[in-house]
Amino acid sequence: MQRTGEFRPSEQVPLPEYILPSPIPEISSSGYPGLRFPAVHPTNSRVRPFYDLTRDFNHDLQMANWTLGGLQEFDGDERIWVLIAHDDTHDHAISLFPESLNDWNSLRWKEELKWNFLRTFIQGA
Repeated sequence: MQRTGEFRPSEQVPLPEYILPSPIPEISSSGYPGLRFPAVHPTNSRVRPFYDLTRDFNHDLQMANWTLGGLQEFDGDERIWVLIAHDDTHDHAISLFPESLNDWNSLRWKEELKWNFLRTFIQGA
């Protein structure tokens, strides 16, 4: 997996009606209507990831989708923060190596950055 949109939104973490803080501060510095994003979603869904896994990038697609389901369960747990190594939509806001991420919960990074990947859809939303 390369992007947060491959596992989010999901049944465990549905796209909210209103996103706080805004994933697009250039448009709104406080919050942003989450209901605008299904319009750019391939299936207009608030509970399916924006991207589907494909055979082109997965040796065993069935296993990849099974793994994705497990990752979505972790993502739905407030005690766990799922970060994807190649997803750079949060790099501007978190500490990077060699700094520590241990204070992610007290810094509220999971909640603050959960929908940051949506900024990649800024023109469509």
